[in-house]
Amino acid sequence: MNDYLVTSDNRGGSLTVKIYIKHAIGSDVFFGTVTAEIAELAAELLRPNIRDGDEEWTKPRRLVTGAHEYTDPIPTLSFKFTPSSQTGSRDEVSATLSTRSEEPSPPLDLDLERLTKATEAAKKAVEGLRKAPVELQKSSDYSEVAKSAADILTPDVKEAGEVFDNIGVFVGIIDTIAEIHPYAKLAWGVISLPFKISKAQLDRDKELSELVSTINSTYEKINRLWTSLEQEYQKSIVTRLLIHSVNCGAFLCEECINHPDFFKRALRSRFTAVDRKIQDFKSGFKDLQDELLRSTALEAQVVGQKTYTSVRDTRDQAILDTLKYVASADFGSKSGCYPNTRIKVIEEITRWFEAAKVIDGTKTGASIYWLRGHAGSGKSAIAHSITKKFHDQKCLGSSFFFDASNAVKRRAEDLFSTIARNLASLIPSFAEALVDVIQSSSDVRTTTSVRRQFEELILNPAQRSKHNGHVIVVIDALDECGYSSLREYQALLDILSSGREVHGTSTGSPTLRNLPSNFHFLLTSRPDSDIEEAFARSQHVHRKDLWAVSDEEVETDLETYYRNRLEEFTYVPDLLHRFDTLSPAQGCIRILTTRSERLFQWAFTTCEFLLQDDPVEDIVERFQTLLEVSHLSGLEDLYTKILEKVAGAEGTSRLSRFRAVLGRVLCVREPLSLQDITALRGTNEDSTTSEFFVKRMGSVLSGAGVVSISVIQVFHTSFRDFLFREYLAAGKKNIYHVDPHEQDAVLAQACLRVLNSQLAFNLCQIQSSYTAHNPQLAAQCKASLRSQSLGHLIYASIYWSSHLVKTDYNEAVASLLHTFIDCQFLHWLELLGAIGEIYVSVGAIRTMTEWATGYDDKVAEFGKDARKFVSNFAHVIARSPPHLYISALPFAPESSLVSQRYLPRFSGTLIVQSGKQQIWSPVDLIFGDRGDFRTKEVLSIAYSPDGKVLIAVTDNKLIWLWNPSTGQSIASFYETEASPACIVEISPDGRYFAVGSKRGEIVLRDLKTQRLIWGPKCVQGQKIVSLRFSRDSEKLWAGDWWAYLGAWDVQTGNNRFPVEELHGGDGTYTVIAGDASRLACAPSGISLVLFHRNDDDTAWSDRRKIATFTDAVFALTFSPDGQRLVSGHDSGTIKMWDVESGDLHGDHSTAHTNQIRSLAFSSDGLFFASSSFDQTIQVWDGMTRDPIGNALSGFGEIHLKIAISADGKSVATTIGDGGIYVWDTAGMKESALLGAKLGSGPYPSVIALSPDGKHLYAARSDHSICEYDMETGAELGTVMRGHRSRIWHLSVLRDGTHLVSCSSDTTISIWDIEAPMKTHKSLTGHTNEVVFTAFSPDGTRLLSCSTDRTLRIWDTATSETLGEPLTGHTNFVMCAAFFDEGQRIISGSYDRTIRVWDPDTGNQIGESLELHTGGVNAMALSPTNNILTSADTRGVIHLWYPPSTTSSLRRHHTIHHGTDRINSVSFSADGARLLSASADHTICLWDVSTGELIGRPFEGHSGDVIRAFFLDEERIISSSYDGTIRIWDIDATAEAPGTKPEAIGQANLQRYFRRIDYDGWVRSEDDPPKLLFWLPLHYRPVFQWSRCRKIIGREALDIDFSRFEHGERWANCRSPR
Repeated sequence: MNDYLVTSDNRGGSLTVKIYIKHAIGSDVFFGTVTAEIAELAAELLRPNIRDGDEEWTKPRRLVTGAHEYTDPIPTLSFKFTPSSQTGSRDEVSATLSTRSEEPSPPLDLDLERLTKATEAAKKAVEGLRKAPVELQKSSDYSEVAKSAADILTPDVKEAGEVFDNIGVFVGIIDTIAEIHPYAKLAWGVISLPFKISKAQLDRDKELSELVSTINSTYEKINRLWTSLEQEYQKSIVTRLLIHSVNCGAFLCEECINHPDFFKRALRSRFTAVDRKIQDFKSGFKDLQDELLRSTALEAQVVGQKTYTSVRDTRDQAILDTLKYVASADFGSKSGCYPNTRIKVIEEITRWFEAAKVIDGTKTGASIYWLRGHAGSGKSAIAHSITKKFHDQKCLGSSFFFDASNAVKRRAEDLFSTIARNLASLIPSFAEALVDVIQSSSDVRTTTSVRRQFEELILNPAQRSKHNGHVIVVIDALDECGYSSLREYQALLDILSSGREVHGTSTGSPTLRNLPSNFHFLLTSRPDSDIEEAFARSQHVHRKDLWAVSDEEVETDLETYYRNRLEEFTYVPDLLHRFDTLSPAQGCIRILTTRSERLFQWAFTTCEFLLQDDPVEDIVERFQTLLEVSHLSGLEDLYTKILEKVAGAEGTSRLSRFRAVLGRVLCVREPLSLQDITALRGTNEDSTTSEFFVKRMGSVLSGAGVVSISVIQVFHTSFRDFLFREYLAAGKKNIYHVDPHEQDAVLAQACLRVLNSQLAFNLCQIQSSYTAHNPQLAAQCKASLRSQSLGHLIYASIYWSSHLVKTDYNEAVASLLHTFIDCQFLHWLELLGAIGEIYVSVGAIRTMTEWATGYDDKVAEFGKDARKFVSNFAHVIARSPPHLYISALPFAPESSLVSQRYLPRFSGTLIVQSGKQQIWSPVDLIFGDRGDFRTKEVLSIAYSPDGKVLIAVTDNKLIWLWNPSTGQSIASFYETEASPACIVEISPDGRYFAVGSKRGEIVLRDLKTQRLIWGPKCVQGQKIVSLRFSRDSEKLWAGDWWAYLGAWDVQTGNNRFPVEELHGGDGTYTVIAGDASRLACAPSGISLVLFHRNDDDTAWSDRRKIATFTDAVFALTFSPDGQRLVSGHDSGTIKMWDVESGDLHGDHSTAHTNQIRSLAFSSDGLFFASSSFDQTIQVWDGMTRDPIGNALSGFGEIHLKIAISADGKSVATTIGDGGIYVWDTAGMKESALLGAKLGSGPYPSVIALSPDGKHLYAARSDHSICEYDMETGAELGTVMRGHRSRIWHLSVLRDGTHLVSCSSDTTISIWDIEAPMKTHKSLTGHTNEVVFTAFSPDGTRLLSCSTDRTLRIWDTATSETLGEPLTGHTNFVMCAAFFDEGQRIISGSYDRTIRVWDPDTGNQIGESLELHTGGVNAMALSPTNNILTSADTRGVIHLWYPPSTTSSLRRHHTIHHGTDRINSVSFSADGARLLSASADHTICLWDVSTGELIGRPFEGHSGDVIRAFFLDEERIISSSYDGTIRIWDIDATAEAPGTKPEAIGQANLQRYFRRIDYDGWVRSEDDPPKLLFWLPLHYRPVFQWSRCRKIIGREALDIDFSRFEHGERWANCRSPR
């Protein structure tokens, strides 16, 4: 330091020096003072013996630092005087004062150091905060970092209290919450630090001032509402607020580090990328504030970026939050028109809105204003300004800004769900109505149908809500709308244009014109042919064309824009003057306005190009560049000049690198940050190249100014169009052209390189395999990856195949795929599961397989196997990603390429010792709306021609649309309550589907939107049993139960062919050929009749009866050409007929052993499939009429309906509980030909035990009866054969000498057990199926029940009937028993009654007992004969005292097993306990005295449990349609071990994880349950677990658990490297 000192010659007085710290950031800070007497200084300078180097210097003096405390050494100063020639008077002496510090190396700038530390701590804190709460409590390393950093920043926090006082209050409020408090304290410190250091004058910086105000406002709200935040999801909002706060502070710190003059930015008064980021943070705080207020429902209205009103309660808000919502499509307050521009256009739109508010009594529907303009004419800026204007007036219902650069997320399919949520925030009554809609049809939340979204999410609530005010909805850039389906986009245009015509016919579907008249829509778009066509006939739409605005008005606005932008660029204060001097003839404003050619995008881009924070010489040079080209005009020329500065001219080496970078920016499927764009670069590109180009393109790319944070995308679609155009308007070649096809190939390689190099095991650090994954955890995983700078890995995982599909085969990509399938395939699936995107893998694997087929056998074959792997296990991975390794991989079959390649790398999993599947199960997928068989049974299914939709009609009146590739629901709805649906058919062109009802009505709907096209049309009032479209999809035929048939015009709904009666019998079994020229029916199932019709005939003629049957017909189907007819019969026989001749060409009676339930032909006629009551599915050769191999097991289920996809690759079947199975056709044929019938031969289902308990008798699926040794489980003796159809029941005489069986073949057989050949007597008399038998107490009489609605009593000695049948029941008689020492009989029927009979007279005693609301299906009498139990098809069990001659019926208990059918009930030997066996696959044990459940249900069967009874006091036995007989320990009191489940052995695992879910999960009884592992369908029948001690009739699955790592140890499943 040097300064002048003037003093008098007497050297009196003192000298004071003030010391300041010079900061690299912000203002200088006072540090301390040094004061010394001048005389004292002079004496020191004149002292003798001065050391060398110290001449002329005083001794060092220490600074006085005041109130500050410093731990670093305090610097000292010395002085010297140098005589000067400058003097004031002769009485004064002048000298130069110099100082020096004794600290030769000044310390680093403390501010920079603290800012750096704060930024590092913030990043670590965010990583910790993103953990789940339970993990957060365990993460001491994160919390310690937060505590340490917070303590370091505390002094600054205290001094910043004036700026962020509300955060300080919040820190105080939560000081007792250990896992949150350190982070709150850190957030306070990090966000306050930059303001404290800079001493920023907030009144000079509007953006920062508003940010501070918003932060304080947000924390003020949270402080006020803290005590009411009780729910976990509310606390998660607080956590997200802390993350946002820390991120905001880190951003400000980084800006201060990178830009020392950051806080002087306000002087430039220019909206930069930094301002946009500040705006984003401000918006984020507002959003969190609004979300917090909504969650507590304490504020009626909040002023923020949206106006929210509280709905009925937080439950309703949670429901609304489940709707798809694209927050990024909302308006931005900084994106509107520049002040004082476009005034007249905005005023005109305002006048339209005000005029539309005037209701004259004739106006109906929403009013529509359509603003059209060419690219760059300022449409979006006007839309933003209008949106902001009406938002401030509380009239904005919603806004949605489409953007071609983000078309993946801003789609037609997302528009109306987003608008609905915004309208709900504005209008409480709309919100209430919307919640009701969602609750009544929950799948509407995820539907992709634009039509359905509009009708249910917008129109329905709008018509029901009561809102007197007017609202405007703004939809911008309609021409840039993305969509998954072109038809959905067309549906959107149809709705917005309010009813255009399709093929000359009005759609008649609801549109905007059906909304209340207080709704108003502002639409903007370019002139687009599709939009123009849609609006061509819409006379009520107000149109405004920006190209019709006068030149004078546009040029005035442009001049205003240029002048303000140039004058406000204070970085170069005299810039406007400098530019004017370069263009003296007209002035720069006039020149720029002329060259803009009415395009505001030209003006915006030009200003962004010119006004950058560069040296003034560079700015002037850029302006001169624009002047030098004499005819520079239009966007193409402007973009060319801009790119010349960035990428150079043709022939420069920079040009190819430019194309590579911009190619990635433009061709990625969703916008990415610079960091991610860089990570996807080519192998020869330097890591700095992307940043080099992007940072220089702030005039055309948004996010370029804050490249480390923001996503990069084009400001305007015109720039994208320019780069994608190979030739410019004048025919000149575009040297900056980016070829999308070429870039897709580059991105495909880049994505695969990223996957191969950066995928890793457990990348998301999932803590436990017990935890079920959910959307919240998936979001946390995504956030965690992004916090690790792995956003590009997320992108590559999701989108690599979308680039591959557009890439030609080449060895470079193939090589990358080899590495991928060899090393990273499972890690990829794991990551997709963790981030909630596992179903992406289905399409990706299909793409990879098709890409490699014919070129690379290894990849193609792996792809085929991988498709099976994903089809079988995707839902498992989605439920819990760790189970990819510990459930999916070990259960994949031996032949699986995935298993062969990866299983050796994971030794800590389950090991299937025996019984492991050799090939893939033919079942790819099981899904459906599953439940009890009474309501969820699928009545009809149909594939769409493209195989992408499977429609199912269920017995609970729902129509479901499913994606058969993934099992995900597309949509569901009720047809009508009064006319429930029962059958469905899809048109050959895939545009429509028809639904028939139980009341004889048909309707036609659009397949994509499910909207009603016409109907209902009545056939004759009875259930519709057949539907068929003509091949040209122009006619629809429908037939009903009474054999009436007619045809309707698909376009108009008019009757084309009059309804006529085909025959006098019932029409249940009626089928129409594919060309609708032939028809077959089986009246009452006893004959086969063919009809024929010529194309021009209106009536069916040529009636031919070709056969009559005693073996009733239960299914019919035509071959596609109509030349062959297949019939399925009661016995299981399949017959094939020649339609022309009526001859029988094939008769197979051995493939099935029971009634045929369904038949279906493939579209090419090469095969057909049949399902049977014997629980098998058989594939047949359509040409030879022979079965293909063996019948396939239905896994213990009866498959009721069959549909085959149009390509013949998939077969869908349904079961009684609503489950839908999707089978791989090739796998079905392979399994059948290899004899891989998974049930391994005829399986047992109905059982009976010998009186001594040593022998077990079981009826099997092939109608035989076998005997087992109860001790060993081995099969004994000779198989008993004689029945021709299903055996329903077995009974053993008390002395053990005879066995009785009854069958669907209407007979009863009495078997002599002791006879060597098991001889039997056959009892006949019933006219329909015999379903139950019971002996009298003395064994002399046998009681039988039949579906012929009668009971019969037989003499066991003579095998003759005793008396007449017992008649009176009006439905099937299902069960009966002798009681009162054989003096009375009690019976139960599907007519819901119980009746008491006198066996001697056959008369009914007393009135029928009506205890049940379902059909009575099972009965039992207690050993003491004093209590009867009856059970029904609705899962209800009644315990009651039977009536006697002296007493009436008295109820004892009513028990609810569930909602499915009870198949059997049985008392224990002492009568104290009761067993019930159900169709829900479970067995329950009940206390007879209390009616309470003992212990928990017995789970393990994978099919209906048919019988269950006691073996002794400690064991029970059961049989099931899954083909197994199980022996169980009752052991109801066993408790799960108290230790952690990870540390217990297999025996205790079975006690801890007791439950086996319906869908195969072995789990604990905790809430939520802990998931141990998942068991594939084909293993479940032979899986022995928990209380099951033995399986008879099948070999049990043997699993070794000795190496099994699970729970928090699951990651140890990977083999050591």
